[in-house]
Amino acid sequence: MSGNIINTIVKGPLWLLNCMALIILFTLLFTCAPIILIEDHEPLPTAYALKSEKPFADTSKLFPPSEKPGNEQSHGAKLTPRLVGSIFLWLARKTSSHPYLPATLFGIIYLLAGLLVAYRITGDRVVGLFTGLLFSGLYTASACFALNWMPKPFDGVAVGLLGLTLLAINRPWWLLLAAFLSCWTDERTIIALFFIAVVVFAWPSMAARARYVRCAILAGAVVLYAITRVILASALGWSSPDTSMIGVPLTLSASASQLAAWSIFEGGWIPVTCSLWLLLKRRSYPMLAFFTVSLVVALATSLVVLDVSRSGMFSFPLILAAISIMKCSNIEPGEMRRIIGWSAGITLLAPNFEVIMGVIVQWLPSYFVYILTNTEIFRSYVHQIVPIFPQ
Repeated sequence: MSGNIINTIVKGPLWLLNCMALIILFTLLFTCAPIILIEDHEPLPTAYALKSEKPFADTSKLFPPSEKPGNEQSHGAKLTPRLVGSIFLWLARKTSSHPYLPATLFGIIYLLAGLLVAYRITGDRVVGLFTGLLFSGLYTASACFALNWMPKPFDGVAVGLLGLTLLAINRPWWLLLAAFLSCWTDERTIIALFFIAVVVFAWPSMAARARYVRCAILAGAVVLYAITRVILASALGWSSPDTSMIGVPLTLSASASQLAAWSIFEGGWIPVTCSLWLLLKRRSYPMLAFFTVSLVVALATSLVVLDVSRSGMFSFPLILAAISIMKCSNIEPGEMRRIIGWSAGITLLAPNFEVIMGVIVQWLPSYFVYILTNTEIFRSYVHQIVPIFPQ
């Protein structure tokens, strides 16, 4: 019965719309509640409020070290060069739109990328659908554009642009533009571009020259970003980057390493593990080493800063790399569907958590759960049992 329903969804000229409708529905049911559906006038943090008025402002100057040392000062400095998100936030303000609308829309692009890129890799619409559902269940998506007690309006834009970068793999100029804009949205996307390079090298039936050209384009986008950032920082008088919060709580990070490792892929560890086994079985040692190093980098980057949830969200391209490796290993289509289907199911059903070092881990309600508990009486009752909702 379920197989017939899935086949009906993925058939016909409107299959893409059908799949996206299902993915978005599951996102609402199983991941965090989108803030644009809950708060009409969500107040922006101070630095973001300034960026909504002046996208090129140096927000680190809002928090002088003598007055606001530590996290606020560091975050203000990091926010300064994130121009693409700032410009979209400014446009939302100018058009009287919800400030988190751009993040939500780009979050949907991120979901679309999971669906379409997996389909392009395998040629299987069902695998594409299951990958989109896997992406919808990942906490990384929730951290980007949903209500998680500390929403950030730029994170969804960042992963959406990374999704566009993946979608543009076969279009060099668009690939360069999307990768370049990704860097100007969040500097952590530079690591994600490395993960996209892993996808390129694992991509089935891509000529060697094409692989090197695409990786050169990704590297060129990073170099172009570095050059333009130096020029803009000098012209606008931006403060030097603040890296004081990087690597500070190393012992605290180590204590959360298992949770961090789980949160970057969740059920996606199934195809990742399968791909490692297939590479070992094929004795494809160079690719095995390359993929293993990328996994170590993904875990390490989620531990060097305070916020595990938002650092791990940039690792999602490695799931597509795993799917590429399985496709290159000529795994049976039915087996591929089962692997990705189980991965999606586990990820959707797994609880989503806010993982910030030194802050108590909080469960994040889906939109469906939020609606069910959005009454004062029921909310108070639930809070007495499991204190997850603020009074």
